[in-house]
Amino acid sequence: MNNKHQQDTFADIAAGGINFSNSNLIRPKPPQLKGKYFEVKGIDEKAIFTPLKKMDTKEELYTELENQKKYYKKFFEDLAPSLKSYRIRTYLEEFDWRIQTEEDQQNFRGVLEGAGRWEQLKVPHYGAPVGKAVTYYRTRFDLSQEQMDKGALYICFKGVDYKAHVFVNDSFIGSHEGFFAPFEFDFTPYAKQGENTLVVMVENDFICINICAGFHVLIAGFNIYF
Repeated sequence: MNNKHQQDTFADIAAGGINFSNSNLIRPKPPQLKGKYFEVKGIDEKAIFTPLKKMDTKEELYTELENQKKYYKKFFEDLAPSLKSYRIRTYLEEFDWRIQTEEDQQNFRGVLEGAGRWEQLKVPHYGAPVGKAVTYYRTRFDLSQEQMDKGALYICFKGVDYKAHVFVNDSFIGSHEGFFAPFEFDFTPYAKQGENTLVVMVENDFICINICAGFHVLIAGFNIYF
């Protein structure tokens, strides 16, 4: 067996260190350029930029701001002609309202049909109960043949806190979750000429903290677009 130490080339390189000598390097020098001057002839004196007078006081600043507002006001004018709206809108403001009971949990059909003791109110509606709870909003609205002929019927909410489940003529048309965001549903397949019934089941959530109490709120009115 040969125990003779073998030469490690890379170890020798590391042991020898690095030569930082730059005696063989040449530092390039920037070229010497001659200055060039361009003569401008026939220039319009009005085209020469003249710096504005420097403002030194608050009064001068406010005065100049008012001058600039007056100057740019004409650029913000709304000159577009008003467009004719081809939508027929029905605003629903009066509702029957009540809190969910144990019987409602077993017989939701009764809620859709208007069973129970209801309180009349107008939206937007803000109020109890606080915490985990469910309430119902119910109303009726009429649809004309002209509205039916539009071919697309939407019910639009400006906001419901916190979960909303929407029923038109006893049919579920959609749910929405989340505070103040507006939303809408297409209820064309469930609509009929004459009287229609709208029921909104609203679920309130648990209280988050004392200063941010979850409360049952119908934020804004309904808009039905046709």
